[in-house]
Amino acid sequence: MPIVTAANLRKELAGSLLFEGVSFSVERRDRLALSGPNGAGKTTLLRMLVGESETHGGELSFAKGTRIALHDQRPPLDRGLTLREYSLTGARDLIETEEELGRLEQAMATGDHEEATRGWPGDAIHANVRQVLADGVVTELERANLLAVLTEMANCDFAATGSAQAEPMQLPIDDSAVVEMQQAVLVHTGEFAYGTRARCERLSSDMGALPVDSVTGKTDVLVIGTRVSRAWLNESYGRKILKAMELRKVGHRVRIISERWWFEHARRAGRVS
Repeated sequence: MPIVTAANLRKELAGSLLFEGVSFSVERRDRLALSGPNGAGKTTLLRMLVGESETHGGELSFAKGTRIALHDQRPPLDRGLTLREYSLTGARDLIETEEELGRLEQAMATGDHEEATRGWPGDAIHANVRQVLADGVVTELERANLLAVLTEMANCDFAATGSAQAEPMQLPIDDSAVVEMQQAVLVHTGEFAYGTRARCERLSSDMGALPVDSVTGKTDVLVIGTRVSRAWLNESYGRKILKAMELRKVGHRVRIISERWWFEHARRAGRVS
């Protein structure tokens, strides 16, 4: 999905046409070069992207959560920054988060928190951090997810004990169930310590399961994330849990398992270390 899309952009300066019919899209990880003669409108186009210059025609759209940083084409030489450092000043908070996650991952890897990272949910959080850092890019969604997980664990005194209350009370979880992941139609619900929904679905796929969005009569497994409120009946994800319970009452063999049990399956299958 493009993070920026432009369609038939038009720009006028002092009543004269500068450019028109400019269309393009930028995908995540794209690296583009904008070239043209002096006065063609390159800088003006960039200023239109950040809202510093008015658009006189066409449309600009941005994916949810997109942020744009525009730097002067003449970097200030008196600040003592390298070109890379100057380019990254527009994403300072993300760089700091990435550095902090790197320190956390290194601390985990060197055994400073060995006991905590070997037990649940520290092992899943450790795997989450490794996955976030694996591609060298920390997205806003990954950042928000991990921050929420760590905050929630801290509130449970996770830092002191290395453990947290993994499942809310009165959930219909059966972690004694034997679950065959290969070709199982599997649904995730709730928030997961392992990371974003997309990452969890990739891990399930790696185990041979078939992740889908909704609970139906074809569902084999429902996995409930660790970060589920005790008031789950009143939450949107509670509908999937209730649907699975109703299907079990009429004879469908829907296995309802915790994230902890799901993660253990992945470990035994060699999909996480």
